[in-house]
Amino acid sequence: LKADDGRVLLFAWMGMSETAYGRNPSAARGWDQALAMPRELCWRDGRLWQKPLAELEALRGPRTRQDGRAPARFHSRRCELRVRPEPGQDVTIRLYEDAALRFSADEKLLTLEMGPVCGAGRDLRRMKLERLEELDLYLDSSTLEVFVNGGCATMTSRIFGADDTLALDAFAGVAEYCPMRAFEIADARENGV
Repeated sequence: LKADDGRVLLFAWMGMSETAYGRNPSAARGWDQALAMPRELCWRDGRLWQKPLAELEALRGPRTRQDGRAPARFHSRRCELRVRPEPGQDVTIRLYEDAALRFSADEKLLTLEMGPVCGAGRDLRRMKLERLEELDLYLDSSTLEVFVNGGCATMTSRIFGADDTLALDAFAGVAEYCPMRAFEIADARENGV
């Protein structure tokens, strides 16, 4: 979709092809699959780059800056977490009951590991990554969206569970945490749509 200001926008549906339709934990609440975060696309340095729409910044709550040298804990199911490690640093972000996003500088590998609660049948996502400069994580009630190094790569997954704890292991660098405001949306089934 091309916006009036010339930006190229992406609106996409996010599914879980590894699991049968209707078997996600959210199916018990009457919905399955999800709309991915709207993105702006651009072609730069011979590759496709993606970043969240700037308009989403209006949903941010107060920002908290954290020195990465001490472990940090945040509590929210709807938030943005930006991590900027110093060059060559390993990073581990623990998500909810049994998931973790890890970068190994030696292996040059970014990995999302999910246990049975958070993964609901899925256990591993990984990508080769020469270096990590910045991770931008966006979480909502059942979605994790990761933008790597300003959007040169992305990782998107459904992530389930009841816990709301995000834990950042100590690393050299900084982290910024920002809760996101949510707006209740009426159930179309209850409104005759």
